[in-house]
Amino acid sequence: MSWSRFNNDNKNDSSDFFKYYKIIRSTTNVDPVYPEDWAIKYYDNIDSLKYTDNYPKTGISYYRVCTITKSEIRHCSNVVKLNIEKENQWTICTYEYEPVCWYVNGQYKTFSNKCNLLNDKAYYKYSWKCKTIIDNNKNTFWLSNSLQIKSKGIINRFIKNIESRWFSNEKKLEVIDSIIDKLIVLWEDKPKLNNILKYLIDLLKEKKDKYENDFSEIEDIFNIN
Repeated sequence: MSWSRFNNDNKNDSSDFFKYYKIIRSTTNVDPVYPEDWAIKYYDNIDSLKYTDNYPKTGISYYRVCTITKSEIRHCSNVVKLNIEKENQWTICTYEYEPVCWYVNGQYKTFSNKCNLLNDKAYYKYSWKCKTIIDNNKNTFWLSNSLQIKSKGIINRFIKNIESRWFSNEKKLEVIDSIIDKLIVLWEDKPKLNNILKYLIDLLKEKKDKYENDFSEIEDIFNIN
């Protein structure tokens, strides 16, 4: 994508001066605008006039660039429709450093960018480096007995809920992983909760071990009625 430079020169009011370029992509809205639709990229440099979407969605997507001024006025481009019929196979990666976290079989690793992650056939978890809570499982922390009891109660109720809803261990593990992901995001946003979040994640990992090492489904195969 490329676009023309926003013109501050003809503005009488400095509050209408350039603040951001927002690149919008939507797979559902044929007329996407910011902030109603999420921006996949933004620039605060008025001379940044190009963007390449290295990870487009399969199917139809709608793209547009919106300039946001200091007074939060938006000026948006025309909408461009793109149809990707088949997922791209990534083989050549740039040196752009936009780290992402990788996860598979209980292990986490930071890649320099998403292209390198995809080439390694890893599973994307979230942008930026893997959180300290994952990179270093030996972090020391303190949590009061009352909070430990409350945390165990939360986890036990959660496990009881998924036990009643799903029979497959694979599905249970998928749900637990999704909860761990949300706790990791909260870890970054709410550092004051780090101790309790670390404790909750450790409890969930213990529960995961049960399902990952459960042979009951295998034993059922050999049962002859």
